[in-house]
Amino acid sequence: AFLKRMPDFQPIEVVEHIQKKASIHPPGIHPVEHAKTRLPGPIRILWAARWEHDKNPEEFFAAVKILKEKGVDFRLNVIGEQVRDQPEVFGWAKTYFAEYIDRWGYQASGGEYEAAVTESDIVVSTAHHEFFGIGMLEAIAAVTDSGPCVTHVGPDGAGPVVKMVHNGIEYALMTADRKSTRLNSSP
Repeated sequence: AFLKRMPDFQPIEVVEHIQKKASIHPPGIHPVEHAKTRLPGPIRILWAARWEHDKNPEEFFAAVKILKEKGVDFRLNVIGEQVRDQPEVFGWAKTYFAEYIDRWGYQASGGEYEAAVTESDIVVSTAHHEFFGIGMLEAIAAVTDSGPCVTHVGPDGAGPVVKMVHNGIEYALMTADRKSTRLNSSP
């Protein structure tokens, strides 16, 4: 179906050849199992993504600012790989939410990362798109002695997770198409 939508060259004849030689291996996730019960205290919110513009941190911090302004008691775990050209909102947020922050930035060890994921009650993605969303999927799949860390995925069900899976499939199709073009053009 994907190749039939292409306006010009449609390498349909190579599909069977590619299917025999190809397989798709998604990156998968590392299961996060941290034997503990929920920490006492207010709700803990997790944002686990690279600190880049496409992850839309401005929208996340705008939403959390509303919680603060309404007097909601909460804690923040804002973790992820930091890049050289990170959005300025992180500097503002670190100061503005200082009294609410439990964890901030890149977690240097697997144990620190797992603790940040399992001690959180809510995981949020404000990304414009996710190719696979490993951090989100690990947080959704995480369990403790008390059971799953995440028990609800949005008011509309698993829409964001479906979108991540869709993007993974789309990426695989683009990769297969690129490989088919090389196969077809090779002597």
